[in-house]
Amino acid sequence: MLIATHGLRWTDSHRRRRRIHCSTMRTHRGDEPPHWSPSSRGGPELLTVRAHETTPSVRVVRLCGQLNHDTAPELDRVVTRQVAARPRLLVLDLVEPFWLRPDGVPALVRCAFEADRAGITLSLVGAEGTEAARRLDAAGWAEMFRFHCSVGDAIKAAG
Repeated sequence: MLIATHGLRWTDSHRRRRRIHCSTMRTHRGDEPPHWSPSSRGGPELLTVRAHETTPSVRVVRLCGQLNHDTAPELDRVVTRQVAARPRLLVLDLVEPFWLRPDGVPALVRCAFEADRAGITLSLVGAEGTEAARRLDAAGWAEMFRFHCSVGDAIKAAG
């Protein structure tokens, strides 16, 4: 099976290699194992979520792996912690490889609602023109997000 990503074609063996690369990343706290969940094919799927403070008013949450119903609680937990810090800008950086499954869309929407309730601007980096943006658009939620090419662009746009 071939998968189209950003105009490139990847075989399953490429996906496995990129998933292994992603699994070597540390979690956001550094002392916890990554969040594992069962995939639809029976094997583990990994979502690594790491947060860091760029400036006191900007928080960046980097996502690597597959966001779906099973891995969404990790994102929810990290975003809740970042929103509690009351930054002016919260950036979700969708690091390659990142896959947004249809059942992972509600997790991003929850992030948008949580940030909006707290008066925080939410930006997605690395999503424009990807399957993630198409899924958000198809579900009617794309207008809730500001799409940028880089974290620097998101910070500049936020002023």
